[in-house]
Amino acid sequence: MRVVSLITSNKSIELVIKKTKEFSEKLNAGVTLLYVEPEPLLDIPSFDKDDKFEKTKDKIKNTLKNQNLDWAFLAYQADPVSHLLLECQREHPLMVIVDNGICVSDILEKIEAPFYIASNQTTQKATILIQKSISLRSLPKIFKQILPDNFDCKMVYEEVFVPDSIMVDTLSASVATVEFDLENQKIKQEELKKFCKGLNKKFEFELFSLDFELNTDSNLIVFWIRDKDFSLLSLIKEIKADKDIFIYLERE
Repeated sequence: MRVVSLITSNKSIELVIKKTKEFSEKLNAGVTLLYVEPEPLLDIPSFDKDDKFEKTKDKIKNTLKNQNLDWAFLAYQADPVSHLLLECQREHPLMVIVDNGICVSDILEKIEAPFYIASNQTTQKATILIQKSISLRSLPKIFKQILPDNFDCKMVYEEVFVPDSIMVDTLSASVATVEFDLENQKIKQEELKKFCKGLNKKFEFELFSLDFELNTDSNLIVFWIRDKDFSLLSLIKEIKADKDIFIYLERE
C-alpha cells in the first residue's frame, strides 16, 4: 500500500512533503515521491534550466534525508501529468497528493484513487460537498484518517432543484409524481441531518443552492462523489488558490 505524491515547483517542496508524511503515517503506507519539472513550450536547451532542476532535486533529497524519510524518489524533466498517471498505473496507490501546479481537470478523469491538492500548511476547518447519490451509512475510513480530531465541518448536500419527473417530461408529469419526488428530497434531507448528528465532530448541514458561497473560512474543500459528472465539481475552478482540495470517488 503506497501514497504517490507529486512536486512540480521548488516552492511546494516543504508543503507536499509535510502533507505526504502526515497522511502516509495515518494510512500506514509507503511513499513514492515524484519531482517532475514541466517542460517548456519551446524545447530549447538551457544550462539555467538544467541547473535549476538539479538544485531542486538536491533540495528534495536533502529534505528527505534530514527528516529520515526512506521514500522512493523519482525526478524527471517532462510532463508532470503523464508521469503521475504512469506511476499510478504501476502502483494503484491508496492516495495521490499533488501541489497546486497541477490542473485538476487534467487528472480528474484518469485517476481513480482519492487525491489531495495541497495549497495550505494548516487545515482547521473543512467544507464537505456530497453528491446526492451517496448512501449516508458511515463516513469513509480515509476521511477519519486525514481529518484532524479538532475539525469543524460543514456538509453541503447537492439538492435536486427540479424533481426528476419534471425533467423527463413536463407535460406528462402528474401532480402525484411531483409530490413523490419532493417527498423523497425531504426524506434525503432528514437522512443527512441524522447522519451529521450521529458523528462525533461538530457538523453543520446546508443544502447546496445557486448562490452557495464556496470560498468561506474553510481551508479544505472535500468532494465526496459517486461519479465524475458531479455538478459541484464545476466549482473547483472557483476555489481560491490558498485552499486544499480532496476528491474522494466512492465505488459501488
